[in-house]
Amino acid sequence: MEGRNHTGIMFTMNGCKDPAQEADWNHWYNTTHRNDMLKHGVFTQMTRFKKIDGLTPATEPMYLAIYETSKPDPVAAYAEQREKSKASPPQLHPAHAGGTAAVVKLHRAYGGDGKGKRATGVVIAQVQAKDPGLDAQFNEWYDHHHGREVVAAGGFYTASRYINATSKPGQAKNIVVYETDARDPARAQAGIRENGKAMVPSPMPLEVVTFVVYKRI
Repeated sequence: MEGRNHTGIMFTMNGCKDPAQEADWNHWYNTTHRNDMLKHGVFTQMTRFKKIDGLTPATEPMYLAIYETSKPDPVAAYAEQREKSKASPPQLHPAHAGGTAAVVKLHRAYGGDGKGKRATGVVIAQVQAKDPGLDAQFNEWYDHHHGREVVAAGGFYTASRYINATSKPGQAKNIVVYETDARDPARAQAGIRENGKAMVPSPMPLEVVTFVVYKRI
């Protein structure tokens, strides 16, 4: 993110199951949990976001955390992280509510590299071709048309597509993170809505598992 060199990310979409403890849970996440996740040097950066109400279904997790790694194989890096954590397991908050999480490898970035930018928000999309046999066509469309067109429409200064090689039920093969530095991240999609008809449409039916707008916290 923000132009940092990395090979992949671990993203977690989660929340706090007790509203009365949410402030304490956030403090734990930003201090204790952050230290637990970064102290081994496998993941070197953590950035957190909170869902913008009214733009996505209420069932989507309220919080998003993105952890970056520069290890050659992000999945192997996560295994290394878990092994190193055995000596001092991460401390969990009693109000922590797990959601969906995955370790994914960077496939390609679209638009600018993001250097010098500070993301005020992101859109995270999990998307794939409904027919797995059309993955090659999906890649062709996204790499040569959609990824570039979304960034060119304005609102997002870059987008990164990651491949989830070990996707579980409820996850998609492609994770796309669109970054914006707009004062109001909710307005970043305006360019897509205004220019959508001019974009090259998907040549195949798509399955959109997740599409959530988050603001940085």
